[in-house]
Amino acid sequence: MGDAWHARAIIENNELYSSVGALIADARRKRKLSQADLAALAGRSRTSISNIEAGRQHIPIHTLFAFARALNVSPESLLPELVSTELDVSTLLKSGMSRHDIRTVFNDEEVVDV
Repeated sequence: MGDAWHARAIIENNELYSSVGALIADARRKRKLSQADLAALAGRSRTSISNIEAGRQHIPIHTLFAFARALNVSPESLLPELVSTELDVSTLLKSGMSRHDIRTVFNDEEVVDV
């Protein structure tokens, strides 16, 4: 996934966080865990689990790994597959992504001030 992820990502309109949340919810249900159960296993609140699963709360990478451990799945299984390779800088800026993060996605290539 490295180069593909590096090249472009699904960031527009918080689709990424909604997709991650849905994958976490699916994995939780497959293990027959409640949100409260997952919260206890991952060291989060039940409200936080609800918000993450709904895509309303953005999670740091270390939290994704905590969920993967709690759900006994790989961290990669909680990440969506790429669906678009045609995001440009102006689209990413409109989505609220910082110029610094955009340079990271594009590895400082192709990034010009818009």
